[in-house]
Amino acid sequence: YYEMKLYIVGNGFDLNHGRKTSYWDYRNHLLEKYPDLVNKFDTMEHTRGAEVDMNSRWSDLENALWLDYDSAFSEITDNYYPDLSSERTPGWDDIGIEVNNRYGFIKKFTRDCFYEWIWNEDQEFIDNNFKRHVFCSDSYFVTFNYTKTLENLYGIPNGHILHIHGSVDFLDSIQFGTPENNPIIAQNDLEKQFRQQDEFYSVSVEPGVSSLVGCMNHMHKDIAGNMGRLETFVDGICGIDEIIIMGHSFSGIDAPYYSQKLIPKFFNVNWTIYVHNDRDMDEAQQFVRYYNICDRCKFIPW
Repeated sequence: YYEMKLYIVGNGFDLNHGRKTSYWDYRNHLLEKYPDLVNKFDTMEHTRGAEVDMNSRWSDLENALWLDYDSAFSEITDNYYPDLSSERTPGWDDIGIEVNNRYGFIKKFTRDCFYEWIWNEDQEFIDNNFKRHVFCSDSYFVTFNYTKTLENLYGIPNGHILHIHGSVDFLDSIQFGTPENNPIIAQNDLEKQFRQQDEFYSVSVEPGVSSLVGCMNHMHKDIAGNMGRLETFVDGICGIDEIIIMGHSFSGIDAPYYSQKLIPKFFNVNWTIYVHNDRDMDEAQQFVRYYNICDRCKFIPW
């Protein structure tokens, strides 16, 4: 009897192979090369914020990137609105300038410098690094990692892997952030709020809105769009009888992939969850209880 397995792979998988791909690793890279970015992130206002330490996960960081765009933009317009009574120029551009002062760094933090770091990290990873796992040739993978450990170390064919948040092969494919930072919704909200009552909307406020929406675009995960890709991928595989989760945090931002797709589709198959520490174990136990799959789930410490 031949079993077909679908692996769900997260950053814990790369860490298990000794890769330096934790948020702490990225933070240290930034502190070395671009310390101002870390300072800007740490002091960013109107976000959830988060205490970061060596054990912080990417999901903790992405949660911290949630931006209350409404209060952020209102505060900026209150303080930087064009002042016609001023003896100097009214400051038509001040709102846009201040938005960029506060949030313009995001593109470097989540895109440019991040990509440079992850690309270099992926290049440096030695292919002959010893393999820690054995995968059947008929295994399929949904990976939340941008790196290519599966391809380069294990020789898994591209057609068997879905990089759901993008991969180092394509800079534009990389998504880093939270679905709550939806730039389209933010633009509609801010336009609705300011356009009616604002005589200077087009000259002063609108450029600020555009800047803020641009920043939000760089910290947004399009979970709805990704869900379609996930659906196409898993619906194209017949006969999966085990789901194996390796180093992926299923709470937080990525939870909808489970609640909306993976659990309903694979509710009746066997589940295996690899756990690395107490936090993993607690979350895994909560997860299997919540979805009522306790009787067909096992935990493997690694």
